[in-house]
Amino acid sequence: AKQQHEHELALGGMQAGYEAQLGVFRDEIRAIRAEKGETTRRYEDEIARKQEQQRRFDRALREVRDKQRISLRMSQVVTALVVALLVVVISALHMDEERLTH
Repeated sequence: AKQQHEHELALGGMQAGYEAQLGVFRDEIRAIRAEKGETTRRYEDEIARKQEQQRRFDRALREVRDKQRISLRMSQVVTALVVALLVVVISALHMDEERLTH
């Protein structure tokens, strides 16, 4: 009986040791999960920052392209006006020349 009691005490001690070790493992797993969650949040924050930078860059690029388009349109308008003015001036000179020769 004494030997069985010692055996039960030993088993109880072993069980307590295993339960304590299991508790340590569970705590470590919780810590790893928390760290993983924090790392995931940091990555998600970084991704969100990069996406916002990309949106700002895209918006700036659109604005530059719009300005280039407007600038091109303005230069086309100015060119058309200059050509029209030249046509009018040349026509007027040609008419004056015809009047003078007749």
